Amino acid sequence: MLDLKHIELATEEDQAYRIDHWARLFKAVTWKELKALAAKDPIFTDAARTAVVLSEDEKIRLQCEAREDYYRRTGWKDEYIEKLTAENQQLASEKQQLTAERQQWISENQQLTAEIQRLRQLLQDAALPTSQNS
Repeated sequence: MLDLKHIELATEEDQAYRIDHWARLFKAVTWKELKALAAKDPIFTDAARTAVVLSEDEKIRLQCEAREDYYRRTGWKDEYIEKLTAENQQLASEKQQLTAERQQWISENQQLTAEIQRLRQLLQDAALPTSQNS
């Protein structure tokens, strides 16, 4: 077996089976390296073409993953905004209900205050002693 980091240690048998060439193909970093290897042997030409096709597929896959990641990252924001909006609507509804109850209490308080004043006036008209604390 040939270690890709040590292609120079290829044995004569490795070289006879061109394993060192295949190792260079797999270790190639640039398209220029692939083209140079492909120029030496038609088998490597096919392999280089396949590598190009696979790398294009890889680019597409990476783009799809990036898009999915974007949607995943922004999706929680949308859900959070929806949650906050629902909570805001609930709080607004509760506020409206409390405001209506407050108005009702104010109205009842005004009616009771008017009734107290009417009763005091009746007591005063009847000349009965009134308590100022009531």
